[in-house]
Amino acid sequence: MKCYPYILYKDSKILREQLFQFGYVLGKWIYIIDALDDFPKDVKNNNFNPFYTLYYNPQLSVHENFEYMKNKAEFTLLNCGATCENILNKLPLKKNKNLLNNIVILGMMDKYMQVSNKYSCKKHRRNR
Repeated sequence: MKCYPYILYKDSKILREQLFQFGYVLGKWIYIIDALDDFPKDVKNNNFNPFYTLYYNPQLSVHENFEYMKNKAEFTLLNCGATCENILNKLPLKKNKNLLNNIVILGMMDKYMQVSNKYSCKKHRRNR
């Protein structure tokens, strides 16, 4: 956004920096949540996964590894979500502010909970 060639509503260096930071933090959140979500499949298919590379312990089950990695990622994911919300609240949005707030506040948290609780249902507890 820093070099975005068009004029923005209430354009300023600060606004462009906020938009850049929003995109960076949102991208980071997406990358981490996707890696966590895909971890079991990536292990099974021998695909690259940053959590596998950093934290995989072959002495643990995939589910136990997932729980460990989830704990490692939790602070970063929640911090990224809070940062996105804070930046979004500072932006001079003319329309769709409620929609964007809904996506950032509720949607990101819902996805985090969905991925985070992936193995806590009864079905997966029986298969351990």
